[in-house]
Amino acid sequence: MKEGAVTLNEDDIILYSNSRFATMVGLPLSQVLGFPLSRFIPDECAENLNDYWGPPGILTVRAKYF
Repeated sequence: MKEGAVTLNEDDIILYSNSRFATMVGLPLSQVLGFPLSRFIPDECAENLNDYWGPPGILTVRAKYF
């Protein structure tokens, strides 16, 4: 898979991440799991993210460069 993928809980905490997502954010996988997705989204993109994915909830998303 060439795309990054994460699975979030209802609080937007990353429960699963593939290694590609970790590479995309420049961290080892161990420093991605258990953290909120918002940690990896630049502030200037946060509003776009909320518009795209809607309110927090259990979902699986594909990471894209913002």
